[in-house]
Amino acid sequence: MLHSGSHYLADNEKLWLLLKTVVEGGAGWIYVKKYSGKKDGRGAFFALYAHGMTASNAGVLKTKAHAKLVTLQFDGPKRNWSLRSFCTAVMEQYTVIDRYAPEGSLIDES
Repeated sequence: MLHSGSHYLADNEKLWLLLKTVVEGGAGWIYVKKYSGKKDGRGAFFALYAHGMTASNAGVLKTKAHAKLVTLQFDGPKRNWSLRSFCTAVMEQYTVIDRYAPEGSLIDES
């Protein structure tokens, strides 16, 4: 998909400026500084994302999602805890697990 147009270019530069403000001078700067010449916010974002989503980090997210599933329970509606909020919480955890599970496997049984 080709990204172009005045709105894309303006938004991409705004994203760059936002990311630069947050990471400049910090540990993340090394991953995004090469995008400063073109003010490429999209490239910088994906560079940070790729660095942050290593296999070990994905494993931590899956482990936390599994742990959260174990603690979730619904014993009837309570203040700020309805069947809808319970189902939403369960689906959020399965979404994390599915995102980082091996290809073709919804749940990692290990």
